[in-house]
Amino acid sequence: KDLLARYRHEPRVEDLVAAALRAQQHDPQHWNALVGRARLRGLLPHLDLGARRGQGIDLRWTPAEDLMAHRTTADDVTLFATLRFDLDRLLFAPEEISAAREARFERHAQQELVRTVVRVYFLRKRLLLERDLLGGSSLAQQLRIEEAEALLDAFTGGAFRRMLRHPSAAWKTGASTNASERP
Repeated sequence: KDLLARYRHEPRVEDLVAAALRAQQHDPQHWNALVGRARLRGLLPHLDLGARRGQGIDLRWTPAEDLMAHRTTADDVTLFATLRFDLDRLLFAPEEISAAREARFERHAQQELVRTVVRVYFLRKRLLLERDLLGGSSLAQQLRIEEAEALLDAFTGGAFRRMLRHPSAAWKTGASTNASERP
């Protein structure tokens, strides 16, 4: 119990997980907004304009008239315009499938980040307790502690080192990880 009490002022694992998720700067509404914009695209019209030139044959004929009397050929110019809406996109946009897949990958990556932060946090804590029980640490053990701290610092965008150095209302730190700095 005395060994654990020595580290009670260090950041909690929950603080580090929250800092790691903040460092990712994940916007949970990002994918929903993307899908919403893809659906609203159905309200934007598609305008097709065109012109066609060529010779056409006009066959105006009634049974009482001679067929060849009304046959004409001329240069024709045809202008056309088409305005089309994809209203089916208001219900389902094809981009939704990709957005759902990306959102699922992002959730999986966040869960993996949380698992890794928790694993490294408790690895560091075990190494610190082993060091304290043995009254010192080997070079390999000290390197593993430093590696764990560097990983936690990287995952949290530098917040882990700040938590260790600057006690605050949200987290209180004061325990040193260097055996030579311990009282």
